[in-house]
Amino acid sequence: MASRYDLICNVNGGSEHKIWRIKVRVIRLWRSSYFKDNNNKPMIELVVLDEQGGRIQCTVKSIHVYLFENSISEGNVYMLENLNVALNSGKYKPTMHEFRMFFKRETRVTLVEDSSIPLYGFSFVPFVEILNETKDDRRLVDVLGVVTGKGNLIEFKKEGKPCNYVVIELENIE
Repeated sequence: MASRYDLICNVNGGSEHKIWRIKVRVIRLWRSSYFKDNNNKPMIELVVLDEQGGRIQCTVKSIHVYLFENSISEGNVYMLENLNVALNSGKYKPTMHEFRMFFKRETRVTLVEDSSIPLYGFSFVPFVEILNETKDDRRLVDVLGVVTGKGNLIEFKKEGKPCNYVVIELENIE
């Protein structure tokens, strides 16, 4: 019997109790922390992709990082079971899905071999949309261009913590 799972396009925050089961490739993985919380490990943030190209953000909160940090790697395909679903109301959105998923203590992560899920899930935006500011500036996007310049490292403090960034210049290659 074939293994059953949900597609990302069907993930919703309906009132019925649903145990979500998705088969996905981790296409982006990073750690982030709130400046106000110095005592916990940084959260793990993921963007995952399914076989139909659906993308959704998943988060492993600080209190659960120890359960999952050695079980998930960028590029691998997993069956993820029993995640919470909430509105995607974050300040910056790495996907345009209305919802996002959160790992919980009971979440199961199973590594699977599956080549049907693409290796990458880009969301390219034309330069003109960025330059004309016609896109939602909270949405994280992919661009394709040539780096033509780089500024100096800019250092600043945010909520008392040192931060930095570098401005880069890109040339459109369309």
